[in-house]
Amino acid sequence: MPTRLCCCGNCRLGEDNFDRPDANPPTGLWHEISGEWEIKDNELNSISPGILATTICHPPQYPNGSFIATMKLVGASDGTRSFWEVSLGNPTNPAYVVTVSHNFFTSQATLTLWKGNKSLIVHEETYSGVSYDIPLKLCYAPGLAVVAQIGVIPHIEFCDDGIGDDCYSSGGTPVGNFAFREGTFDDWLYELHWLDRPDCEKCPCFCEKSRDDFACYPDILYLSFISIGADSAALATIPLYQSFLNPTSYLWPEKVTWYSEVQGCGSPVGAQWTAKFTCTQEGMGTLGFAGPDYDFQSPSVNQPSFAWVEIGPLQTAWTVRNAIKDESTCNPIELIFPELQVLCAFPSPICFDPPCDTIGCHTPYCTDRSSECFTSCPDIRFTPVVTA
Repeated sequence: MPTRLCCCGNCRLGEDNFDRPDANPPTGLWHEISGEWEIKDNELNSISPGILATTICHPPQYPNGSFIATMKLVGASDGTRSFWEVSLGNPTNPAYVVTVSHNFFTSQATLTLWKGNKSLIVHEETYSGVSYDIPLKLCYAPGLAVVAQIGVIPHIEFCDDGIGDDCYSSGGTPVGNFAFREGTFDDWLYELHWLDRPDCEKCPCFCEKSRDDFACYPDILYLSFISIGADSAALATIPLYQSFLNPTSYLWPEKVTWYSEVQGCGSPVGAQWTAKFTCTQEGMGTLGFAGPDYDFQSPSVNQPSFAWVEIGPLQTAWTVRNAIKDESTCNPIELIFPELQVLCAFPSPICFDPPCDTIGCHTPYCTDRSSECFTSCPDIRFTPVVTA
């Protein structure tokens, strides 16, 4: 009986912990293109900045050239090293460069994503409380996304429209999609991305409708409401941001989450609500609403004055609903959600330019409600839509 071949989910392209005798230039899976590099004390170190590219080419059966790389940035804990730099794509003409600078005295680290060979900053973030040897994680999916993350804090991401390759050449030497450029490093891991093999990890910034239909979510999304039926109102489009709103609305550890600012109907209504959208990756995303305390982490005492139609009565806790896959698209992003019902017994939280007295008494858009009109007010329904 022939030997059974194992093909059970090893996503690893290569790894290097640099635990071997000192060497200049480095031994192993590396090609020194420029600068001066060494392995010293079981770590990789740049004596002078340059390009040290991996000789691991992407397997030719995987044309996307997509990968996830993790490594340790050595020196943040003792102040001996304050700057690190790596590149993604063609080592001599990179698609992106990622830099990390660390201020040992303030324990702050700045993570910067550059497009091209440091020609344009596309995203930059400074984080506090970084006072140890920093783990850096990079997710590169040509044509889709590039994501950078240090430590366990929120990542930065950029929608990519480039073209990757499985292998490049430097003076006749085949080189891969990753290169060190400056700093001291350790414990490098190089893995396949989901685009090349579905059982591997994904970048955290895109929705998936099918294996071949996906799109990267931008930094800001927009929530709007389509009125169903005769009663309608002029509804503003509400931005959804990837940001903290208050201590109870956490962006991390959720991979991709957007929040609206608190929406209010003004005096004397006092109805308030906020929305939360999350890319679930298994589906196309979920949408939820909460009341004035906008605490998405625990049940809300103050519920919004509307509910998902299929739920019925108002809920004491916020609930989420999935986007309707058959009606939604990923590129361009247009995510359609189930109907939302504004109950007549409450002032509407969707109250821009309210039409009043449409049937002889005030509709749920209005604030002055009399008892004789209570039972005759129509319930108003909307379809929430999230777009890019």
